[in-house]
Amino acid sequence: MVSLRDPTPEMLTHTRVVDLKTWQLTEEWEQGEWVDPPDVPVRHVDRTAGTAIASVSGCAGDWFGQTGYDEVNADLFITADLAHGRLPTVLAAQRPCILVGHWPCFYVNDQVGFKVLKEVKRRLDAWDPDGTKTLWMKTSEIGHYWMARELTEVQVSLDTGAKQCTIRTATKFPTDNFTLAVHDWAAKRVQKDGTDLPLVKSRRDFRSGTFLVEGNETFIAMNLAAGAMILTVAR
Repeated sequence: MVSLRDPTPEMLTHTRVVDLKTWQLTEEWEQGEWVDPPDVPVRHVDRTAGTAIASVSGCAGDWFGQTGYDEVNADLFITADLAHGRLPTVLAAQRPCILVGHWPCFYVNDQVGFKVLKEVKRRLDAWDPDGTKTLWMKTSEIGHYWMARELTEVQVSLDTGAKQCTIRTATKFPTDNFTLAVHDWAAKRVQKDGTDLPLVKSRRDFRSGTFLVEGNETFIAMNLAAGAMILTVAR
């Protein structure tokens, strides 16, 4: 189960704030509902140690029901016509889309919460039938990606005569499926640390270790390891 899910200490998310120096409860309340617009703030950064805290917040209420506070309604997530509800708005803005539910609520009262979850998943699949607009990730994966996005050093140099763009990155915050966009640069060849990356023809085939050209833009996806990396983008 751990390989598919991220356990979280509910005492740190559903009660008063804990003072980590004394391990005593303070008067400040920790639990929030959903945020708008969704974001992943990165705090307590130590670039030398390669540590930080990324706060991943929910973007919707617990509309799986049976909590005593929220209703059971798949339409609040995404309507049957796929045009309305909270999730299409968040996904259209390309923001982290975190659904919130209570584990026991999926299995009580004839599994009503689980039925809502399956219907929401079915509608999301219909909203993105070719899988080019959504990527299912654990909250830890989103957090790691956001840290890499915010804290990776990127240097770009252009050699217009050689028609080559060189991108150097340095990071202590590794992540998978890291994506870079090179604007106004339609690449014919991309190398990562001297190794060619294959060109794919569609977003459906775009994944880590490939690059995609759309019009005059080049998109590059890779697993970003800790340390330094050089991308050579030639046109």
